[in-house]
Amino acid sequence: MKKRETKTAEVGDKEREKLKKSATSALERIIEIAESDSTDTKVRVDAYKWICEMYYGKPPSSHTEAEGERVLHLSFEGDLDKWSS
Repeated sequence: MKKRETKTAEVGDKEREKLKKSATSALERIIEIAESDSTDTKVRVDAYKWICEMYYGKPPSSHTEAEGERVLHLSFEGDLDKWSS
């Protein structure tokens, strides 16, 4: 498998502040979309899922075959493990 090349760039204070502002407003907008009753249910669920994954991290997962069916295994850690028990 070919190794993926990563490029980096120097970011100054002005760009960093602009990025922080954009990230904050994007998160606020995603929350607005998730909380709106006029938003399609699937979109709301996807938005909440994304927010949770950004905060808690995406749970490790694996797929296995069981009796011809694909099975998804999720592993939770920390607060999510306590919640899921």
